[in-house]
Amino acid sequence: MPCGKRPSPRALPGISGENRQVSYLPEPYLFLMPVVTITIAKGRSYEQKKKLTEEIARSVTTVLGVPVERLTILIHELDKENIALSGKLLSEG
Repeated sequence: MPCGKRPSPRALPGISGENRQVSYLPEPYLFLMPVVTITIAKGRSYEQKKKLTEEIARSVTTVLGVPVERLTILIHELDKENIALSGKLLSEG
């Protein structure tokens, strides 16, 4: 995005009134709050990740009382060679 040029406002679902428009973040960086980040080792199936995100969404919306439309969940998957427990890489068995 060119310096000094602001993106056009974007309406946020589940938010009413003057807070409904957000114009300070460009489209690819627009996350709704709350944001939950999960970091796991690679190897989980699509179905496992789907169930995990559904359960997290259910818990967050119940506990925090926010609409699910405002929730962003990010899953970061790491190779086992990039995770160490007790000083040993998981890839070393």
